[in-house]
Amino acid sequence: MNTSRSGTFSEAGQTTTAGLLACAQWFLWQCLRVPLFLFLAILVPVVSFVLGSSAVNRRRALTMLRRPILTSLLRSKSLVTQ
Repeated sequence: MNTSRSGTFSEAGQTTTAGLLACAQWFLWQCLRVPLFLFLAILVPVVSFVLGSSAVNRRRALTMLRRPILTSLLRSKSLVTQ
């Protein structure tokens, strides 16, 4: 009879421990989730600005590189037609 009581007591203890562990895990997740979301929400406009400005700068650089090539081609064609 003592064995059955101790068996039910250990099962109840395990259930309580599992419940406390689940609550602690949920609480830690909430503590990490909210600051992480806020950090990423703040980071999105910054990353968009940096990537957008680097794309504009790259376009300008490519345009600057193409201009001498285009002008030399146009000059050579105009010399050929004259």
